[in-house]
Amino acid sequence: MNAKIQAEIVKAPIGWSYDYDQVEEEVYFSDGVMVKRMSVRECMIDLSRLEQVDLIKYFQDDFSWPPVEPTKLRLKEVGYTAICLEGEKHKCWIKESYYKMFRKYIFEYSGGNWVQVRHPETIEIIAVIAVIKTNRE
Repeated sequence: MNAKIQAEIVKAPIGWSYDYDQVEEEVYFSDGVMVKRMSVRECMIDLSRLEQVDLIKYFQDDFSWPPVEPTKLRLKEVGYTAICLEGEKHKCWIKESYYKMFRKYIFEYSGGNWVQVRHPETIEIIAVIAVIKTNRE
């Protein structure tokens, strides 16, 4: 997955930004909707070509949010399809392409602006995805 994201960045670097955590030796990439983190050892991109912004803040959360699962609900808009994620207390929408990218991971949502994506074995946050605001309940 990290190679796929890096290939997307190389093809179209405009709109992508990064952040670098020297202590943890991790790099964070964002397209403005999703932020993905990876080990610096996996990064093959020339970071000087991208704008550096504060992305680490999205990963400084040390607690788990309630899990959410995909439903059969889809919302087709111009340019993308959204999927509904639902848990015991909260429901949200994210771009279906991001769900497919991380489908083997754990999705968590607490009612805010972001969905956390956790690795199922290490339980660390590997990505955050902005929710889509809709009028649908």
